[in-house]
This record gives sequence, structure tokens and C-alpha cells, in this order.
Amino acid sequence: MATATLSRSVARPISIASVRVTGLAGLAFAVSVAAQNIWSQATRMIPDLAAPAAVVLEKATQNAGSYGLLFSWVAVNVVVLAVFLCGAYALFKDTSPLYANLVLVGGALLSVFFPLSNLPLIGIVASGSGLASDSAMVGLLWQMHLAGFAFAELSLGTALFALSRCAANTNLLPGWLCSLGAVGAVLLIGAAVPILTVAQGSPITFVGLIGFLIWLVFLGSLGASMFRTAD
Repeated sequence: MATATLSRSVARPISIASVRVTGLAGLAFAVSVAAQNIWSQATRMIPDLAAPAAVVLEKATQNAGSYGLLFSWVAVNVVVLAVFLCGAYALFKDTSPLYANLVLVGGALLSVFFPLSNLPLIGIVASGSGLASDSAMVGLLWQMHLAGFAFAELSLGTALFALSRCAANTNLLPGWLCSLGAVGAVLLIGAAVPILTVAQGSPITFVGLIGFLIWLVFLGSLGASMFRTAD
């Protein structure tokens, strides 16, 4: 079977097919998440972080169909992410065992917390006008959504930092891009640590947005580099 090697020696050969699938999965995840966020912002279906319960419920009821598509899109992204995580772990476990494990743990937590952060929102959309008389419940569910998103950011920051170290150890990406990835990880984690503040709709979340954009650029670049490595 044809194999591919990275810039530094690895204890075991890595199949070209595995490297290509991993790279494509990483690139596909980055593109898909970017498109998902652009689309959701363009439709104006997402309320402001500190929006009152009435506005949250109004957005949910008016855009129920769009939210249904969004939730299904998230489910597909989770599957693609799982493929990338398994491939990345196999690719880096011999050259960077500690960071490879951290990639797997951070990514697994992301795969859990990101869908969980959407569960309260699913409850709001599914209940619709049935929650019109219970603004306190809507507000609580919205805060739970934001808190879950903060935990997802922590997980994403952990995975990004570990990936940046793995990429640096194997020379898959330029040093400046690996350093940028580490900066993005710090921004994501720093913006998510004050979880109670985030749950209350604090604009500190926008600091994490910079880290999130760095994550998309980093992952897309890493996925493309993995695919080219297999050539």
C-alpha cells in the first residue's frame, strides 16, 4: 500500500488515502462552518447576544425553517469533524503524542458541547409560540445556549492550540501560521473563561470571534497542506 511521510520521521507509515481523507475533512469542515456562519448572519436569524426573551422567541418563530436547516447542518459538521479528528490523531500520534491526544480530547469535547449548546435553542424553536407566556423560560434557555457555546469555545481553543503545535512539529505549516494558531487559541479560551458573563450576553464573546476566524484559516490551511503532502 502506498504511504506518505511527513517532514519529520514517524514511527509508522501513514497511508496516502488516510492523509488525503483527513486533509479533505479538515478543509471541508472549515469551509462548511464558514458558509454556515455567513448564511446565518445574512438571514439575520440569530438574535443579539443580550437580546430580550421576546426578541429571541420572535426570531425563533419567524425563522423556524431556517433553524431546522441550521441544526441539520451542525449535525453534518460534527460527522466531518469526527473524521478529521481521527485522521489527525493517527497522523500526529508518533511525532507529537501529547499534543495529538490533546487534539483528540479538545475536538471530542467540541463535538459534545457545540451540539449541546444548540439543544436549548432547539427547545425554543420547537415550542415556538407555546413559550409566548413564559419569557423567563425563554431567557433561561437562551442563557443556557450562550453558556454551552462558551464551553464549545474552550474546547475549540484547546484543539486549536494542540493542532498548532502538531503542525509546527511536523513542518506542515509555516512557523508564523502555527504561531497565529496559538494566538487564536488564547483568544478563544480567554473569551470563554468568564462563562457567567458570556451567558449574560457580554460583548467579550467578540474577542473569541477573532480566534474563531483564525481557527477557520488555520484549519483550512492545515487541511490543504495535508492533502498536498499526500501527493
